[in-house]
Amino acid sequence: MSAQALPADLMDAFASAYLDDPQALQRYVALHPGHAGSFVAYAHEIELQAACRDEAAITADDEAWIAAQVAALAQATAVDPFARLSGADYQAARRELDVPSSVLTAFRDRLVTPASVPLPFLDRLAGLLGVGLAELAAFLKGPPRLAAAVSYKADGAPAAPPEKIPFASVLADADISGDRLDALLDEGD
Repeated sequence: MSAQALPADLMDAFASAYLDDPQALQRYVALHPGHAGSFVAYAHEIELQAACRDEAAITADDEAWIAAQVAALAQATAVDPFARLSGADYQAARRELDVPSSVLTAFRDRLVTPASVPLPFLDRLAGLLGVGLAELAAFLKGPPRLAAAVSYKADGAPAAPPEKIPFASVLADADISGDRLDALLDEGD
């Protein structure tokens, strides 16, 4: 016999009986065997609600902590799509996108604010990197990083910039202007 949806009136009657007497589960299953799975699941839900009754509600701090843990897990599992690029692949991607190396480097080092980049450009970049758009987005959401091969003569250790910059600023810093700048920024329109 296949399981059927538990009618609301039967569910209410069962809940009321089960709260007064847990043995009601056996009686309802015997009377309505087609709903046995639904009765068992509902009994578990009632037990869970009873067990959590005295628990405090989730606070905004709890939600922020959970969001941070999820973000950290997503970042930990995000694959660096630039890691598998050879020098020749890197140059081919640069030529295909028709941008200077500094623009690709800004993406590699996660310096670009992902939301400021037109979706078609991100999609083309993902394709050239051999990853899906979601994988590229997960990578780019990470904090800015300092390229491993970079070395400086300075009093202090070099560090990655604290904040990301808009795509338009990356293009302007790369001396892209005029029609090419407009074309790259208008890809989303």
